[in-house]
Amino acid sequence: MNYSAHYDRLIARARNRVLEGYCERHHVRPRCLGGDNSSSNVVRLTPEEHYVAHQLLVKMHPGNAKLVYAAQRMTHGGNFQARNNRLYGWIRKKFRAHAADRERGKVRSPESIAKRTARQRGIKRTPETKAKMAAAQLGKKHSPETRAKIAASHIGIKHTPVARANMARSHIGLNRTAEHRANLAAALKGRPFSALARARASSKEAMVKRLATRAAKRAARLFNAVSEG
Repeated sequence: MNYSAHYDRLIARARNRVLEGYCERHHVRPRCLGGDNSSSNVVRLTPEEHYVAHQLLVKMHPGNAKLVYAAQRMTHGGNFQARNNRLYGWIRKKFRAHAADRERGKVRSPESIAKRTARQRGIKRTPETKAKMAAAQLGKKHSPETRAKIAASHIGIKHTPVARANMARSHIGLNRTAEHRANLAAALKGRPFSALARARASSKEAMVKRLATRAAKRAARLFNAVSEG
């Protein structure tokens, strides 16, 4: 398809008419390509035409990240509500690729990391969103360097009693594969525990919990054996 020809026809039609009602200003030659604000470089388009014009510009200049960003931003109004115009998949993919290239290899300062973390803290996500996030991570394998960074980021974190209770509850009834259990055992083998951790492990409450867990597992195995028999 000749995108330039379609774009030229759209601009020519806009120059030879007077629009009534709401319309939008469009730079014929985008400023990121050297265009200016002169009257000869500006035409009036309907919102739908304006969006189509920017799609054509992305097709004409696929390597220009600023044009991709402009087309992406046009799918939202000033109050960040989606317009009736559909955000086409190819624009989303194009924008994502340019954003990834821009972020790749970027080293953020500790202050920037702290700000990003603070923005995420306290966000309440719906069960559907949580399920989608969990599914996206399922089966994902991190490199040794990434795993080391994740482990280092958790050192010294103090969880609230509520957070610890939620974490413990999330592991109840969790069926791990034999390979997963072997990996956990290997990771903990020879690991030095603090005096506080050893005291917690040897406390009466901990021993009672371990005995209850073992009894529950034995009962479950017995029930499965009877059911299968």
